[in-house]
Amino acid sequence: MLVMLEKVKEDGIVTLNHLVELASYDLSKYNGRDINENGLFVVDLGRWRVNQYDWNAPAQHFWRSVIQAYSNQNYTETIREDIKGPSQEFSNHEM
Repeated sequence: MLVMLEKVKEDGIVTLNHLVELASYDLSKYNGRDINENGLFVVDLGRWRVNQYDWNAPAQHFWRSVIQAYSNQNYTETIREDIKGPSQEFSNHEM
């Protein structure tokens, strides 16, 4: 899967917005297991939020798998009204 991600800080939380599948950042090789070793989450220690649109089921499945593995299932998921989709939050301070 090729995706376009937007990384921003919102309220002191590093936020990844999964925008669309394009040819911008290739995450398929990570398969939800090695993503932390390849620097996506370890570049910023602190609180993270990853957002997906409600219509993008493949992105939701991918990020849930990645975040469950990376955080050892220590995360929360909410539905954000502003983006109409799920948002997972976790912290990597203690990792």
